[in-house]
Amino acid sequence: MASNSFTFKNVILLLFAFHLAISNAALYSLTHVWMRNDLSLNSTNTNLSLHCQSKDDDLGLQHLGPGGTFQFSFRPKFIFGVTLFFCRFEWTKSCHYFNIYDQQRGMKKGHHFCWSIQQSGPVQCSCSTNCNLNDPDHDPYPWKSSCQ
Repeated sequence: MASNSFTFKNVILLLFAFHLAISNAALYSLTHVWMRNDLSLNSTNTNLSLHCQSKDDDLGLQHLGPGGTFQFSFRPKFIFGVTLFFCRFEWTKSCHYFNIYDQQRGMKKGHHFCWSIQQSGPVQCSCSTNCNLNDPDHDPYPWKSSCQ
């Protein structure tokens, strides 16, 4: 009788470990962020310089011509801390900051985040349509702050 009880406990323990492993695999999936320079939508060709970083990762300075893109991937923190990537965006006589990925804002929205960077602010758009901006529901987020 003792061996049956021991076997039953092992099976329950293995099922629990398997469930935990599957749950953690979903939590630790790669998150992808994609940005496109759409500053020229309402003006002449405008180049964009951007510099994104988190507490742990500095992605370096990037230069995008009109329509140019930049993307990066990472695994969000789920146990110890919160993941935040902020970017500095600069173009002709303008400089702004924005939290391009904020885990508290984005956790329920999946693992793919696409952005159209416009003068009025970043617009989150559909990755599946390659950020087709003809949808009238695409309102820009406000810039977090201006550079000083």
